[in-house]
Amino acid sequence: MHDPLKSKLGNSPPEAPGMLEGHEDRFLTKALAQKSKAKETKVHPIWKWSAIAAAASILIVVAVVFQIKEDNQVLRQRTLSDVSSQVGQLELRMSSEISAQTASINMEDPAIQTEVQKFQALEAEYTRLEEALNMNFGDERIVKAMMDNYKRRLQVLQTMLTHIKLQQLKEKTEPKAPTVQS
Repeated sequence: MHDPLKSKLGNSPPEAPGMLEGHEDRFLTKALAQKSKAKETKVHPIWKWSAIAAAASILIVVAVVFQIKEDNQVLRQRTLSDVSSQVGQLELRMSSEISAQTASINMEDPAIQTEVQKFQALEAEYTRLEEALNMNFGDERIVKAMMDNYKRRLQVLQTMLTHIKLQQLKEKTEPKAPTVQS
């Protein structure tokens, strides 16, 4: 085997003053050790990579759990009763009155279709107001708009009931046209 280091140094040991015996052997041993160390590849223990992967997985799971928890809090519908108990009681009275009046009206009656459309538009507006309340919880303007919406829906229902009563009264007082019998 040909050693490039030995060929550079030559076969005869140098005669230098102050050199200790065996110096050349120690030097060659160190040089060969460094050469073999440079050829070795570093092997990282697998537990280090496993620990890093486990830590990353835990961070991802924690982030997902907190995101889901935050989303669930946002999805919870807030109502007027969440603003205050008094407003909640007023909302309950108005919504029960609206339900009772709606049940007593035939919404398919062609005589009141204009009012039915107004009522449906007010219901759609109320849905948008509920979404706004969820986004800006406790905003007085939204609470007031929601209460006004209830009042306007009750007014439209009262108008419908008045039209229906007038129509029924009109039908009772108008003489029926005689039918021609053949």
